[in-house]
Amino acid sequence: MHLDDRRGTDRAAAFTVPGGLWERSAMQRFDPALRKAQVVRVCAFAAAAIAGAAEGGDKHHGT
Repeated sequence: MHLDDRRGTDRAAAFTVPGGLWERSAMQRFDPALRKAQVVRVCAFAAAAIAGAAEGGDKHHGT
């Protein structure tokens, strides 16, 4: 769903419809929208970390 948002597609919809693969998988106990929000946060963290590294290193480790 995160990639769909970034690319302007809707490929995940086939999996998240009622009775779809999401509901039939081990992920069924998780809310797809919550999982998407978690992926967005992880990607934002990773992007910030990469940007910070490109600007001169990891400030937490004194490099």
